[in-house]
Amino acid sequence: MTVYTGWEGGGRNKIGVTTTRSDYYDAVAIDTSSTGTTASRTWDGKPGNYTVNDVTSSALSYAGDWVCHTGYVSGVVCGVQVTKSWLTWVGSNGITHGGVEGQQRDGLQAVRGGDSGGLVFNVSANVRQARGIASAGNGTMMRWTEAPAIFNIFGMSLAP
Repeated sequence: MTVYTGWEGGGRNKIGVTTTRSDYYDAVAIDTSSTGTTASRTWDGKPGNYTVNDVTSSALSYAGDWVCHTGYVSGVVCGVQVTKSWLTWVGSNGITHGGVEGQQRDGLQAVRGGDSGGLVFNVSANVRQARGIASAGNGTMMRWTEAPAIFNIFGMSLAP
């Protein structure tokens, strides 16, 4: 399947082609070799108002950790604290997923429809560390699948 950006300025850009999928980790791998250089970066914020930041590493999330996520609809949402460092759930598609759960502690909505697939990350000294991919949530709760597990199952790592 070919993956494109959303509609911006009357057009879309090709990102790449899906090469493999993990239903359990709610993730796909996209080959971007035909569209440019792959780099370990995140686009933080909403379309038309975002910054590009490097992602330097990945790590598992543990109860008590604090994370942020960047979603297409919500933009960057921080103040999410890990409450369950491992659980499984059945997604709206009827498929079981495994990952982590957190609660937004600032009284904001944690995640919205359209944010799925966005990067969940930790920020320390202005450096972003991949924690996973936003998968589900409602109200102040969100769930994500873990970046190290996704990289492992796909035999991948962050690009230099």
